[in-house]
Amino acid sequence: ELACCNDARGHVTLVLFGSTSMMPSQHAKAWRLGLPCTTVLPLLLLLGAARCTRLGGSARGLTASTALAQPDYAVYHHKDELLTQVKKVVAENPLTMAIETKTAEDKGYAVEMQVVTVETSGLSGNHTNKARLLLDFGEHGREYISAELGLQLLRTLADPKMIKAVLGGGERGEKLVQLLQRVVFKILPLENTRGRDLVEAGKLCERKNGRGVDTNRN
Repeated sequence: ELACCNDARGHVTLVLFGSTSMMPSQHAKAWRLGLPCTTVLPLLLLLGAARCTRLGGSARGLTASTALAQPDYAVYHHKDELLTQVKKVVAENPLTMAIETKTAEDKGYAVEMQVVTVETSGLSGNHTNKARLLLDFGEHGREYISAELGLQLLRTLADPKMIKAVLGGGERGEKLVQLLQRVVFKILPLENTRGRDLVEAGKLCERKNGRGVDTNRN
């Protein structure tokens, strides 16, 4: 859940809450952006547009009651396919996107994570004068739609026509394109890869990672 509030100057603080109403308020995270609402709200619209974009494939009818919990891979990607698509988008846009693999190991447990940097104005080493947004998708293994949203957001950011369409094109769409030139994104398209492995292996309701830690609580 994402809340947006502004101060007396009209500058924005984003507050990100847990995915359920049961999360204690102390688990909320806030970022004081120092940006006007007219700057931040189009960014939220961009996320919303990616969320509402129809995913590839077509849904199949479900007949058996036991099939209700089965992911429909005519709609969703398998983990490896999704990460392949992420890398494909980045490879097709080398001037505005870069990907790196972060790895970590602790007591024999190893994990890796893909991190995509996006600057629609062109990759640079200086982000001092840009708004910096970290967007984390696929935090729980069972949340397929979250990772699909991350992939679709990358596709949207790669295409100025899709960005303009978020605000209906025209002058407003062009202003959004210009706004995003002052933003650098760090996007984690699939944070919990080990948890996703468990789900694809049959533990369909698994939300934790490969060693039983809920990454949204720790």
